[in-house]
Amino acid sequence: MTVPLDLASAVTADTDTGPATTVAAEDTKPGNCGATAGPVLAWKSLLDDRREELKADREWASNIYRLFARGGDDEVMRYLVLPGDPWSKSRPRFTKRGKSYQPRDDREAEQRLRDFLSLSAPTAFPGNVMLACRFYRSSYQRVDTDNLLKHVCDSANGVWWADDSQVTFALGEIQHDREHPRTIILAGNHESTLPRGDDLHRSCEQCGKQFRPAPGRERMSTQRYCSRVCARVAAGFPDLSAHVPCPHCGKDFRRKTSEQKFCSWDCARASLVGRKKPRTARPSRCTQCGTTLTHNRGGRCRECWRSSPKGQPEPVQAELEISDLSPATSPARDHTKE
Repeated sequence: MTVPLDLASAVTADTDTGPATTVAAEDTKPGNCGATAGPVLAWKSLLDDRREELKADREWASNIYRLFARGGDDEVMRYLVLPGDPWSKSRPRFTKRGKSYQPRDDREAEQRLRDFLSLSAPTAFPGNVMLACRFYRSSYQRVDTDNLLKHVCDSANGVWWADDSQVTFALGEIQHDREHPRTIILAGNHESTLPRGDDLHRSCEQCGKQFRPAPGRERMSTQRYCSRVCARVAAGFPDLSAHVPCPHCGKDFRRKTSEQKFCSWDCARASLVGRKKPRTARPSRCTQCGTTLTHNRGGRCRECWRSSPKGQPEPVQAELEISDLSPATSPARDHTKE
């Protein structure tokens, strides 16, 4: 899908290094290419001198956007032209005690670019972002492209995106133009298998709240709920985060366990004052010997169970005395052996 780029506004700002700098910027949608963002100031004389150059830059940006942007009717494309030599971010410096710091000229350059970006587009991209930059330098000095891109990414933090980690596509190109050095910045929505920003958030299946899965496991995560409370409620457990009234004092409180009924131990003890105790049943007796048991469940005592575990009482063998034996039952004597 080709998105026509028309110059939407010209923003001016005074810098510490020289006179006013002109910035050409636009924030357009494919369905409404005439929509603008930022103040519109009249700099026709300056734009007429560079109209051919700006036209070629817009064609380059249109082709890049058509190839790498996500597309769609709700997509927003941001296009910015900064006259002047592109700034290259230098390496961090270290104090004698080993503490790192950023040079002053780098901080001032980032602040100037941040001001221009905030004027061109006051809102930030919610999700993944594609970034394409074309740097026209006035000299042949060797400069790393990644340092130029790093300067743009750091300057746009908090303005065009919350953090430069949202930039999942970055393209940098260096050209030479001695008369009109400038920087072209193109940004738009990007589609990636590694979601960032709001594209990383999901909807809780219980409460519908937007949440972010556990860090480091975004792609493989199967998290369906925003918190353990929603997970427990969805599983059928009571919602412990809800306030319930205390049955004794009537004060609303949050339970710590599902069995908790009172808000404090004082209310739990006070609820027992004057309460009638339940009538206890009489203890049972052993079904075999009649001994009183320590419970009311019935059955036999321990001694009876030990004597006959299977429940059948053993027969009692009575000892017979000699006097009780009758002559008929006494054993016969053999007199022949005497």
